[in-house]
Amino acid sequence: MIPFSLNATKSFRPIAFLSLLTSAFLFFSACGSLSGEKRTPSGTEVAPGASSAPRLQFRLVAEEGETAPTDDFVNPNNWSGKIPTLHILRTVLLDESHIAAAEIRTMADGVSCLWIEWAESGRARFADVTGNNIGGTLAVIFDGELLFAPRIVEKIEGKGSSFPIDEKMTIEKAREIVAIVESR
Repeated sequence: MIPFSLNATKSFRPIAFLSLLTSAFLFFSACGSLSGEKRTPSGTEVAPGASSAPRLQFRLVAEEGETAPTDDFVNPNNWSGKIPTLHILRTVLLDESHIAAAEIRTMADGVSCLWIEWAESGRARFADVTGNNIGGTLAVIFDGELLFAPRIVEKIEGKGSSFPIDEKMTIEKAREIVAIVESR
């Protein structure tokens, strides 16, 4: 079984994706109590267009009333047309340095996905980020493009994560992510 698998069907449908995403979050939730208190672990703030910015970034979407610096991205989850732009905090919580390995896998149903295995520091940090930001939204950005913005519904602890290859996360982008992880 692959932890945190977002196993989509060949005909990608946003509602099905959200359902699968919610199931993955629920399946890999941590046992025990959660206070509900949100906090953002320390990370690295990157200025817009900075040449030293990590190519793969995991950042939080700003909540209403948030005053920290943000970058605006087109909302990939804007199926209703109500929220066309997401304001994403500039603090990078996880990046490619938190990943031990990456590869493209084909699931049993024939759907391809990008599998990333967290390094020990990444595994602990991902659990911390998800556990302390339940109800928030985590943005996954690659080369300045927002690929995913799933809602965090539970703390996620696990060895790795799987992301479906679709119109935003193309096979080419997945190969680039694998290459930057392998080149470290």
